Amino acid sequence: MELWTAEPAPLNIDYTWWANGTMKTLEVTVTTTGNQTVPGAKVCLWQHWYYLTNTTGTHGRCTFEDLLFGFDDGKLTATKHNYKPAIENNVVVGGD
Repeated sequence: MELWTAEPAPLNIDYTWWANGTMKTLEVTVTTTGNQTVPGAKVCLWQHWYYLTNTTGTHGRCTFEDLLFGFDDGKLTATKHNYKPAIENNVVVGGD
């Protein structure tokens, strides 16, 4: 069993998206409140029945690519051991 070693730092989520034809790309960055990137965070993009998961790389970023994006009320969540989870509501991807 893993132990919590200190007061966990809260996670923050930032994202940008762009379209290339019908393909939509969403880049997510996970940081702490001190603006330090968080590698190895588990990130989930979801809306109702549809969800995708990914893990941040060494610079605290991950990318989602899909044809089905196109919503303005999705959610992003990020978690990692010894950090407080983050949730971003009203995520817009592929909107006007």
